[in-house]
Amino acid sequence: MGEARQPLVYISGFGAFGDRSDNPSSQLVRELSKQSFVHHCESSIEVSAIGTLQYLARLHQDIAVAVSQGHEVLVVHFGVNGGAAELNLEQIAFNSAHFHT
Repeated sequence: MGEARQPLVYISGFGAFGDRSDNPSSQLVRELSKQSFVHHCESSIEVSAIGTLQYLARLHQDIAVAVSQGHEVLVVHFGVNGGAAELNLEQIAFNSAHFHT
């Protein structure tokens, strides 16, 4: 049996939005990017439907290549819910794109 490979870890967070010049999710991603287990990070995804779709298209291509080479992949995206009183972990996010920034 072959040696177990460590999964490729992709992390991401959003960039500036509204009157916030530095999104807290960007700060978190920048800190986590210093960890050896992180394969790829993107800390300033544009807060827009187009920016998100562009990032997802790039991510999909990267993951397809990694999987075709036999890698397991873990994708973690960080965001901010300004109204939350505690940390929330979503397994599946759904957004109908009826929002204003």
